[in-house]
Amino acid sequence: MFRYKILIICILIQFSKLLSQTLFNKPIFISPGISFGYTFDAKLNYGFSLDIGLVENQSNFKQKYGFSFYQYFVHTHKHVHRLRAFSVMYQNDYINVKLGRGRAKNPWGFTNRNKCIVHGLALDVGIAYPSKYSPWLGYRLFKFNRADWAWFMHPYHSMYLQYNYDIFQDTKLK
Repeated sequence: MFRYKILIICILIQFSKLLSQTLFNKPIFISPGISFGYTFDAKLNYGFSLDIGLVENQSNFKQKYGFSFYQYFVHTHKHVHRLRAFSVMYQNDYINVKLGRGRAKNPWGFTNRNKCIVHGLALDVGIAYPSKYSPWLGYRLFKFNRADWAWFMHPYHSMYLQYNYDIFQDTKLK
């Protein structure tokens, strides 16, 4: 499964310039990132993200919109919960907003059959200074039906620092 994800990412990178020149007439961005943070009522979290979409330049203001995937791991007192989300996103030089569907998973026990999975709303909001080297300071919320999840009795509220790297950089700003 991991090999297929790497293959899809490589194909997207190869065809992104071709698509941006022929189909959209707007540059495409691919922006992977890593994050480290703290989840309230739990412990540390860390993860990665991948943003893909279109860039629209307006004078000195750059807007990005598209799709985002992120996965991060939350260390609770006894377990490591895996959270992931697929979202639609909007980003300009100062703010990044993602809204989508998320999933939390807690594998436990000695076999892989012992899994707990819950789905819910995923919200991610970040702010940054407009420089390509400054990190994003953000807040993530994963809200789910409490009756379906026995491991964490309230929504996941997380603060984080994230660094994104634009693979195709065409301006000095983010």
